[in-house]
Amino acid sequence: MFYKVVIETGHRRAEKNFQIIRYLKADNSVHLFDMLEGEPGMTIGELGYAITMVKAISRKEYEEGREEEKKNPVNLRVHVRFKIKKRCILKLIEGESDKNSLIYGETSDISAGGLGINYKGPNLAAGTRVKVTIDELQVSDKKAEIVWCFSRVEKVLAGLRWI
Repeated sequence: MFYKVVIETGHRRAEKNFQIIRYLKADNSVHLFDMLEGEPGMTIGELGYAITMVKAISRKEYEEGREEEKKNPVNLRVHVRFKIKKRCILKLIEGESDKNSLIYGETSDISAGGLGINYKGPNLAAGTRVKVTIDELQVSDKKAEIVWCFSRVEKVLAGLRWI
């Protein structure tokens, strides 16, 4: 079966919410909701996902919809990012240099694929593996890898991807 799903998204206190339209293929509606439940953010109220419509559609509508998805820049992004500022703690994973040190920082944005953070301290090399804890989002010791890192006046900005 083929489905059109409209998802309203955005940080729950943000004024600028937007909709994402997805065209999905699933065995049945139960399987569809199992797929959607697995989407990051659907179970974290802070990110504010809300399914506003599910509609069974024809194969032709599905194929046309999939083509339209490719034209929308929001849909082209692998993961939608949300600007969420929460305190976080990075702990270097065993085997990395100075493995017992903790880095305290703040998230700048979060997605299903990773997060951006800022903190005071040394630049971490790309490829450095860490465990991330964000208490307010119920994230505890989730493994991530530094993708990029650079210094600014008084703080370091870094991008991490979940592993």
